[in-house]
Amino acid sequence: MMTSEERQQNAEHQEWTRRGHEARRQRETLRITQDELHECTGFSITTIRRFENGQCIRKRKVMEHAYMTGLECIALRREAEANLKKHH
Repeated sequence: MMTSEERQQNAEHQEWTRRGHEARRQRETLRITQDELHECTGFSITTIRRFENGQCIRKRKVMEHAYMTGLECIALRREAEANLKKHH
């Protein structure tokens, strides 16, 4: 039988895994590589992989926010570059 602490840890791990997989799907949909995200956020590729796999990382909330901001930044930069190429 699981204790309430173990249940809480299990639920937390499942949530981390779900959010990490969701973030990876967004990154892959936008065709952004882990290396591009590393360049934009400053987080190591290993940390990015751990986040996407739902593993425990320090400063998870900071990482998650930077990850999502990085995706948006890269997507907007690509869009702006494409618009510039159209007009020149």
